[in-house]
Amino acid sequence: MKTIGITTNGVLLHRLLEPLAKAGLNSLNISLDTLVKEKFEFLTRRAAFTRVLSNIRLALDMPNLYPLVKINCVVMQGVNTDELNDFIELTRDQPNLAVRFIEYMPFSDNKWNEKKYFPYEEMLKLIKQKYNLEKLPQDDKNDTTKWYRVRENSYQGKVGFITSMSEHFCSTCNRVRVTADGQLKVCLFDNKEVSLRDALRSGANDEEIYSLIQQTLYKKEKEHLPVNILHTQKNRPMILIGG
Repeated sequence: MKTIGITTNGVLLHRLLEPLAKAGLNSLNISLDTLVKEKFEFLTRRAAFTRVLSNIRLALDMPNLYPLVKINCVVMQGVNTDELNDFIELTRDQPNLAVRFIEYMPFSDNKWNEKKYFPYEEMLKLIKQKYNLEKLPQDDKNDTTKWYRVRENSYQGKVGFITSMSEHFCSTCNRVRVTADGQLKVCLFDNKEVSLRDALRSGANDEEIYSLIQQTLYKKEKEHLPVNILHTQKNRPMILIGG
């Protein structure tokens, strides 16, 4: 395993950045859907906007531990589509920052509404009205992100798009997730889970755990369901899955 990552709301990172790195973490994704304080508090139901921004700054100041800090922004029509360019501006003079725009996806309890869905091509069209974007080559065949950068020297960070709904990447996706309660998910959109927690508590050794993970991977579906069916399936809320 080359990469161990976490997706976090960033609230407690000031306490955990160094301990997590010592434990083996080397990929950091921070969820941030708005740069407007009042909107942040409405979306997250917590008054932590300043702290999250401060913790992002802390992470960016630790390039030896986190060579690339990724901000994940779920784009929703009528909610934050007016902020895309503000997020792009964060990449100015920040070589170890990547902003990733993620298509809105259906999960249990996220109040899925097709009217909020804002596809990748529309994001690109909107951003290109102001910025000259250059598409970057794909260095990793398993990368789930389409990467770009602004064609201007001062914009040293990267801009990415995760197109799970409009252009899925199931055939090359090698992501495996372990939830906070120890459930293994081999696909974000598959509601089937295997409990590594229960296997460990029952005394399974490393070889048995490896075999369990391998068997689960062999059962992974070729691709996720289309969005018109996906939104009817029960799945954990994203907040209980993690990125």
